[in-house]
Amino acid sequence: MNTSDLKMKRFINGKWFISFVIFSWVIWQTTANAQLGMSKEKIYQAWPKPLPHQAFKEVRYDALLEIKSHYEGEFKAAQSQGFTLQYLRPIQGSLSLNNQIVTINFPSRNMQISLNQLPELSQFLRPIKALLYGDPKTVESQYNVSFSALSEHAWQLSYLPKKAMPWVANHLVVTGRWAAQRNQVDTIRLEFASGDWREFELIYDD
Repeated sequence: MNTSDLKMKRFINGKWFISFVIFSWVIWQTTANAQLGMSKEKIYQAWPKPLPHQAFKEVRYDALLEIKSHYEGEFKAAQSQGFTLQYLRPIQGSLSLNNQIVTINFPSRNMQISLNQLPELSQFLRPIKALLYGDPKTVESQYNVSFSALSEHAWQLSYLPKKAMPWVANHLVVTGRWAAQRNQVDTIRLEFASGDWREFELIYDD
């Protein structure tokens, strides 16, 4: 390799290094600005108000069988703080919570029972109800929460239980988007000590 080729190679390598440094700085700066622009308090303050009907897609994972199952339906909120999960596909039926009474209405099972007698339902109904009713701070009675900005407009809240309890999800993850002073919840995921998990993706028209 002659002297001219060596100088050109050094120039190209130097230029590539400068470009890499600039690119890394831009990525860091974008993340830093996102962290400055969003915070848990800001996200809480702009938490979306409950909708009468909120479509969702749900994925459930059974760790024992290593099977995922998919469902579609909608959450229904009532003025009396009533709360319903209406399943539409592939099964049809509903779970309703009103004044701590659960009404189960499926083709193979119909009953009313206290939520305290159904801890396996309580561990996901209570936090989901609080999140959908615009009161995420209620979840902090049992969970410690940490906030992180995933990008300039995307955020995540990670909830871990303050103490081990048999019927409390051992990890709750909520993701959403923030744009033009408007906040939107995208997913709610609950992970349990058994290895099972459930994730609800909220579906919006726009």
